[in-house]
Amino acid sequence: MSTESSTFCLLPPGKPDPYHIPKEGEPRKRVSFHGQKGDTCWYYALKLLIDNKATPKSEKSDQRTHEKAISLYRKQMTKLTSDYAYSKELANLISSSNPQAPRELRNYSLKLAVEKAEDLEVKAKILPHVTAFLEQQEIQEFDQFLEVQLAQACVKVQTAFLSLFSEFQLPEENPIIQNSILHNTVIDVSSQIYQCKESSWNPDQGVDGLIQQLKQKGPHMINASIGQSFYTTEPKKLSETIEGRSVYGWPPGAYHKTSEKEKLSHSVVLVGAKKDVGGKSYIYFIDPNDPSEPEQPSTQKMYKVSYDRFAGAINNIVGLPFALRDQVERDWPYALHM
Repeated sequence: MSTESSTFCLLPPGKPDPYHIPKEGEPRKRVSFHGQKGDTCWYYALKLLIDNKATPKSEKSDQRTHEKAISLYRKQMTKLTSDYAYSKELANLISSSNPQAPRELRNYSLKLAVEKAEDLEVKAKILPHVTAFLEQQEIQEFDQFLEVQLAQACVKVQTAFLSLFSEFQLPEENPIIQNSILHNTVIDVSSQIYQCKESSWNPDQGVDGLIQQLKQKGPHMINASIGQSFYTTEPKKLSETIEGRSVYGWPPGAYHKTSEKEKLSHSVVLVGAKKDVGGKSYIYFIDPNDPSEPEQPSTQKMYKVSYDRFAGAINNIVGLPFALRDQVERDWPYALHM
C-alpha cells in the first residue's frame, strides 16, 4: 500500500500461535495478542516485528532455546517491576505529602504505613524494602534506596542472561549505570537472536528517507518519547481508517515531556509514513501496550503523530536521544527491521 509520497506496511492483528507448527505451504494459526506486561516494551515491540519468524514452542533447536531464554528474561524483569511497584508508590506518597519533614519523621511514616497496610500481598512486597532501608544509613531517601536496590536486582538477571551467550566483564560503575549498560546489551543480543537487521535510516534523512526505508524493508521498531504515557490526555479516534484499522491521535498541546524520574522512552513499531498535499508529514505506529485479535483488523489500534513531533522525540534503539548521538562510542541504529 504505497504511493510516491506515502507507504503503509501493516502488521496482522493478534500473534502467531506459539504451539502451532504449520504444514509446508500453510499459514501459521494466530491467537490473541494481550499487550505488553511490565516495563519491557522493547521485548513486545520485537515480538510484533518478527511476527511469524518466532519459532513454535514445541520446536527443538538452538534458535528456540535462545528465544526461550529471552522470554524467561522478560518474565523475570516483569516480576521485578511488580515486586517494587507498591514500594515506589509508597515512596512517592511519603515524599510528596511532606517533603520538608525530617528524615526521622518520614521513616516513622514508612513504618506506620506498613503496619496499617490491610492488603497482605501488598504488605509482603513492601515490608522487605522498608526493613532493608531502615537498617542502613548510607542512603537517606527511600525512593533513591529503591532505585539502587532495583538496579542491583536487574543487574543480577541481566548478568545471568548475557552469560548464556558469551563471557563479559561487568562494568565497574554504580548499579544504576551498570543496569543501563547491560539493558542496552540485552536489547542488542536479543535483536540479533531474532535476526533483526539495523535500518540505514536516521533522522537526518527526514521523512522521505523513512518512507523509502519502510517501502523497501517493511515495519521498523523504533524507540522514542511517543505513546500514551507522554500525553496529558487520551488519544482521540480520527476520521481516518487504514485497511479496517482505526487511527488515533492527540490534539496540539497534549504532549508533555517527562521528568528524569519518569519513563523517558518507549519502543513501538512504525507501520507507515506519508506527506500530504499541504506539505505536512506524519508517521503511523502500533503500540505494544495495545491488545489485538486475529482476523479482526478493527481491534488493532494505529496512532498518528506529525513527523516534526516524531523527529523531536526519536532516540536510538537503546533510548539515547538523537541530540546526544555524539556522546556515545557506539553508533547505535535508530531502527530495526526484519
